[in-house]
Amino acid sequence: MIEWFNLMFAEPDEQAKLFTVVLSTAVAVFIVLLNQSFISRRTKKERLIGKLEELTAAVHGAAASGHKACKSLLVEHVNDDDSIDELKKNMWKITTLCSLYFQKHSISNNSLVDAIDMIMFARDILNNKENRPEDKVNELDVHTSIMKKLNDWFGDSTTILNELTKKHIK
Repeated sequence: MIEWFNLMFAEPDEQAKLFTVVLSTAVAVFIVLLNQSFISRRTKKERLIGKLEELTAAVHGAAASGHKACKSLLVEHVNDDDSIDELKKNMWKITTLCSLYFQKHSISNNSLVDAIDMIMFARDILNNKENRPEDKVNELDVHTSIMKKLNDWFGDSTTILNELTKKHIK
């Protein structure tokens, strides 16, 4: 095999052709690999932007359903389990998206969990109001406290979303 190689490329003209072919092949392979790298980065960025959109929708959905549940329970005195379920679903989605895609900028759901607990407590009091008068609470204070927790959580979450947007879109 080596003898054939030496025989075929013994002439300087043939060696120049070999060098040109090898160089062209190496450049072509490099360009293909570079192109693949750019495509991979673009795909990853597009996926992260899509997940960031999902996270933003979940944060806004959690805030909206939390406000709706609070209003239903404490202003309209109606038990709205659908809003509470929607709030929990959005909270789960936020936790999942942060743990899978945005570990460094995770959104804390502690205030949201506190708000859900307070909403559930208010719901229990509303359901048992006539049975246990000692559990009567100032509904305005509870409503204000829940809304403050929701608004604080939403403000903190929005700040994190803005940081993520600057990092992944620009």
